[in-house]
Amino acid sequence: MTRPTAQPLNRGATWVVAADHGRARLFCEPVPGAPLQEVQAFLNPAARQPEQALASDRPGRLVKGRGGPSRALGQHESPKEQAAERFAEVISQRLRQARQGGALNKLYLIAEPGFLGLLRQHLDAATGALIAGSVDKDVTEHSTDELRGLLPATL
Repeated sequence: MTRPTAQPLNRGATWVVAADHGRARLFCEPVPGAPLQEVQAFLNPAARQPEQALASDRPGRLVKGRGGPSRALGQHESPKEQAAERFAEVISQRLRQARQGGALNKLYLIAEPGFLGLLRQHLDAATGALIAGSVDKDVTEHSTDELRGLLPATL
C-alpha cells in the first residue's frame, strides 16, 4: 500500500499532500526554496474495485437477547465510502507520525474536493493546526512541477 522513500527527512520541513480516494503522494520541501521531494506514496486498491466486489451479499444481523426481535444492520455508508474513510485515516496517521517526530511543521493539502473533507476530518487537532493552505483539485497524476505551481511561491 505504501512506497517509502530512502531519503532521510530534515526536521521541521513543509509537507504537501496530493490525494484522492485511490492514491496519495506526500512531498516535503526540506529547505525553503528547495524542490519538492516525494516522501511516500499510498495506494487504495479498493477505490478501483467495483462496488459489488466490496459489499457482502447480505447485511449483518443484530439479535436482541433471548427470543427478542432481530433486525438487519443497515449500512450508513457504501463500501467505497468506508474504504475512503480508512484511506484518509491511514494518511492522517502518517502525517501525525511526521508531526510527532518533528519532521513536519507546515502542511499544504491538495486533494479532490470530496477527499479533502475526509482528510481534514481525520487529522488530529495538532496536525490540523499546521495546515497553511489547501487546494480542492485532483492532482495525484501531476508532476512535481505542476504541483508546485499550485502552491504559494514561498512555502
